[in-house]
Amino acid sequence: EVLRHPQKDLIKIASRAEITQIRDTGTGVIASDEEVRQALAAGQKILPSKMVYKLKYKTVIDRHGVRRDIPDKWKCRLAAVGSREQPGLDFATSTFSPTVGMTAIRTLVALCCDKRFDLRSYDLSGAYLGTPLTRPVYIRLPPDADEDAGKILRCEKAIYGLRDSSAAFCKYLGEQVMSFRHKGHKFRQLNTEQCLYSYEDDEGNKMLFCHYVDDLAIASTNTALRDELLKHINKTCRVTDEGVLQRFIGINFW
Repeated sequence: EVLRHPQKDLIKIASRAEITQIRDTGTGVIASDEEVRQALAAGQKILPSKMVYKLKYKTVIDRHGVRRDIPDKWKCRLAAVGSREQPGLDFATSTFSPTVGMTAIRTLVALCCDKRFDLRSYDLSGAYLGTPLTRPVYIRLPPDADEDAGKILRCEKAIYGLRDSSAAFCKYLGEQVMSFRHKGHKFRQLNTEQCLYSYEDDEGNKMLFCHYVDDLAIASTNTALRDELLKHINKTCRVTDEGVLQRFIGINFW
């Protein structure tokens, strides 16, 4: 299907970028033949994998002042076929991972109509790829992995498609947010929305941190303090600033 696509060259560029990112982030290491033999002898599974492609869009305003979504770039993600993993054997039985509700998102945007707040959107590039993996996982790279096609990758960090990757990522991101400190003050996680965090200090600074998996919306009354938070998160995850919030999880705001 990719080879027949009119934009196959752009899709292949995205595929190569994903493999490069896997290497650069230390997410996976090509296993030696001896290591693979030992893993199989110990009963370790070699999971198949595939490249998942998606065309990303961006919002623009045309000369008539109308907002339109236009194609922006192709995004590729290497995903393990985790459906072959068995709960309680290959991973912990609980894989729950929260997502923020639409009511909370609307409330956040409404609160940020207060002119003291500056609300911007961010993206965590290769979000799962920075999450530590606590169990051995081996995958066979797909045909569209270029020169690495068919090789066995030993995953050092979480990868898309594993049954517990999402839960591990949400827990890891939450730990990064909660470990942020500014003059002894820190975020608190809302009991009713586990993907929402609130910060307030005795200097009157306020921040609201919201995430839907790897899409972030951060509001702050102090932009320098928010930059400090982003610098803290950047130590473990690469954050991309997408500007003033205009589009979040497929919804346009203006």
